[in-house]
Amino acid sequence: MRLVGIARDGGVVAGSLADDGGTVREIAPLADFWADPARHLAAEPTGAPGRWARSSWCRPCSPAHGWSASG
Repeated sequence: MRLVGIARDGGVVAGSLADDGGTVREIAPLADFWADPARHLAAEPTGAPGRWARSSWCRPCSPAHGWSASG
């Protein structure tokens, strides 16, 4: 699994990037993910698989390190 950030109008969500390099499943809003990353990584991603334009991706940084939708 490769962890990615997906910028949306409502903020940034953590996602799991599939081996095909384009299909992503949403894991959780980024702040929720970093509040308990072990729990989120132990569970299957809950979001439906989707394909995201690379321009909507950003770094899945911890809120403690800051993040921005501009990546």
